[in-house]
Amino acid sequence: MANLGYIEINSTVKPYTRWTIRTKLLELVTKDLPLSSRQKSMLYLYDAYYRQSPADRKMALRLPQADLAYNDPNFFLRLQPIIGGAFVFNLPEEGARPMQFNRFSGASMVASYRNNWGFYASLRDHYTSNLTVTPDYLVSSPGGQYKPGQGNEAEFSEMRGGMVWQNTHMTFALVKDHFEWGNHYGGASIFAGREPSTVQFRFQMTPVKWFEFNYLHAWLNSAVIDSARSYTYTSAYGNGTRLVYRQKYLAANMFTIKPWKRTTISFGNSIIYADMGVHPAYLIPFSFFKSIDHTLNGTTNDAGQNSQMFVDVSTRLIPHTHVFAVLFIDELATTVMFQPEKHSNCLSFKGGFRISDFPVPDLHFTGEYTRSNPLAYKHFVPTTTFESNRYNLGYYLTDNAEETYLGIAWEPWGGLKVESSYRYARKGPDYNSLGGKRRGLPFMSEERWHRSDFGIEAGWQFAVNAYARLGYHFLRSGGPDAERYLPEALRGRKHLLQCGVNLGL
Repeated sequence: MANLGYIEINSTVKPYTRWTIRTKLLELVTKDLPLSSRQKSMLYLYDAYYRQSPADRKMALRLPQADLAYNDPNFFLRLQPIIGGAFVFNLPEEGARPMQFNRFSGASMVASYRNNWGFYASLRDHYTSNLTVTPDYLVSSPGGQYKPGQGNEAEFSEMRGGMVWQNTHMTFALVKDHFEWGNHYGGASIFAGREPSTVQFRFQMTPVKWFEFNYLHAWLNSAVIDSARSYTYTSAYGNGTRLVYRQKYLAANMFTIKPWKRTTISFGNSIIYADMGVHPAYLIPFSFFKSIDHTLNGTTNDAGQNSQMFVDVSTRLIPHTHVFAVLFIDELATTVMFQPEKHSNCLSFKGGFRISDFPVPDLHFTGEYTRSNPLAYKHFVPTTTFESNRYNLGYYLTDNAEETYLGIAWEPWGGLKVESSYRYARKGPDYNSLGGKRRGLPFMSEERWHRSDFGIEAGWQFAVNAYARLGYHFLRSGGPDAERYLPEALRGRKHLLQCGVNLGL
């Protein structure tokens, strides 16, 4: 709807709160817009669901609902189960036997009190028969803190939830959840949200129509053992060692200016800091954190923390079209940036577009290119890496890599969506593991790994919170580092058939 110019929204910072979604849906419902029949049906489906009115929802939806809801003028509560599963077949090598089975189960709750307070909780248990997602593998799927089982089986549980206070101009939230910063359609490059959910305090302010501000402070998992605080113990079950991780935090802000309609220019900075507890200086939302780091820790590399900067430009001024560019700056040496043998320009750039409802309604074209220079997203101090639970917070390919993403999607009716996509990614040497100098490193001096992925997928949203999916992917990968970056199940030439269904998000 934003790409068609029917609403305006800042798509740089996600997720959106339920308040924001509800407000935008209400804005669309009250307008007389030239929507297709599919768009009208989906609009009223979501409007009834997010406006929290069982009566409205009954009139708008003719689809089954698997939830329990209570609503009165002051309080709303919805409970729903979460269950889903998917099979992946490796054709024709495995025949009728699935190469992988994934399932998850749990329950979720959303609630609101009067007009300003919101609460939610989501607990789910994940299981996979063939683990293909770890911090070391270059796959875009979200990761988890897996517990190993028999063979290559693994499972993990995840608790997400929080409480939010919001009015027309401000939002305060304490949540444990994922977050994404940076416009994208094929994977965010500032904060991608692949790591296990983190506890975070969020603050958003929109004092005027042309300005928005976002801030968060997150408690990360360093996965670095603090030997001084770890200790041995003796109990009825024998001797053991209590391991304690070093504390690690993230502070980040984003300033968004809207110079004219349907255009946003966003810029901000972040810092990963550790070994000092939660510091009040990093709780000041509007700060330039690198300067604070210099004051608190000096200017030497061994004492300082790990800071970043970023810029995001997005416009929907061209009819039916969204164009965006994102720049992530991990380190920029301005004095030598044009000297090849001395520069330290650890940057990641993303540019892309999406054309919506053109040349026919409900048809979408997407193109995106991402390039990350050597040592972007990398850091030499284990406690201040750009990671949580060892998962990179930024783009899933990390540094010294590039990727092209193309996609075409068609939504013929209701909740049916058919999409074809192509990705080509490649990666050069990992200078961080090789050691040596950190300046003047060439981009892609040698191709160490590559992968192409052609896919066709069909998804059917047969209820507001229920989905069925069927897809085929042809994968081809290789290079000297293939074993390092991909699990055995995804290496080489693969024909993968995927099918699954889930109830609940």
